[in-house]
Amino acid sequence: NFIMALIVLNTLVLCVGYYGQPYEYALVLDIINYALFGIFAVEAIIKLLGFGGQYFSTSRGGGRDCARYLDAWNVFDLCIVIGTSVGILLSSLLPVDIQAIAGIIRTFRLLRIVRLLRGVRGLKVLLNTIAVAMPAVVNIFVLLLLFLMIFAIMGIQLFATVAHGDALNDYANFQDFFVAMLTLLRGSTGENWNGIMHDMGRQTDGCVATGAMTFNATMCGYCLYAPESEWPGQACVECEPLNGCGSPITAKLYWYVFTLVVTYTLRNV
Repeated sequence: NFIMALIVLNTLVLCVGYYGQPYEYALVLDIINYALFGIFAVEAIIKLLGFGGQYFSTSRGGGRDCARYLDAWNVFDLCIVIGTSVGILLSSLLPVDIQAIAGIIRTFRLLRIVRLLRGVRGLKVLLNTIAVAMPAVVNIFVLLLLFLMIFAIMGIQLFATVAHGDALNDYANFQDFFVAMLTLLRGSTGENWNGIMHDMGRQTDGCVATGAMTFNATMCGYCLYAPESEWPGQACVECEPLNGCGSPITAKLYWYVFTLVVTYTLRNV
C-alpha cells in the first residue's frame, strides 16, 4: 500500500507541472521526482537481493521450469527503474539535447501508473484478458488492412482523375496508394465520407470521362510524374486542375459497400 501511495504521488507530481513554470517550482518537482525514483530503485534492489532469481518468476510455475513462467509485473518494474536510471545518467553526463532526455525520463515515470493495475484485482483480470485476446485482435487488424488495400486500389482505378471539390481535395483523394489509404482510414471513422462520395460522383461542366483522359504533363496529378522537359512550371505549382467526370452510381456503390464491410463490420468485431 505504501508503494501504491507513492505511485499515486508520483502521478500527481507529474500532473501539476505546466509550461512556463518558475525555476523554483520546477526544482521542487524535480527533487520530489528524484526522491521517489530513489525509493523505487531501493525497492527493486531489495527485491532482487531478497528473492534472487525467483524475483523474475511466479509461483504458478510450481516445480516446473520457472523460465516458462516469468513474472511480467516484476520485470516491468525493473525495466522502469533501469530506464529512468539510464535517462538520468544521460542527462547528467552527456552533452545532448536535454529536452529529448527529459522526455525519455518523463515517459518512464508515466509508465509507473501501470503498476497500479497490479493492486486492483479486477483491472488485472481485465488486462490479462486483453493480453489473451491480442492474437485474435491482430488477425482482425490484418484482415482490416487487407480490405483497406483492396478498396484503395479500386479507388485509384476508378476515381484517380475525378475533379476535386470541397471534400475530395489535395489531402483526401485517390491519386496514389498512400493518400488513398489515409482517405479510407479517415472515412472508416465516419469523418465526412459522404462528402467525399458526393464529390467523387460529381460531373462538372466540360469534364472528361475517366476512360477518355490521357497523360497531360501540365495537369495536376500527372505533372508529378512528368519528366522535366515536358513540365514548363515548377513542382506543379501552376498545374491545371483535374477535370475528370465522376460517376454517382459507382461512387455511391463504392462507399456503401466500404462502409458496410469495413466501418460497420470489421471495426466493430
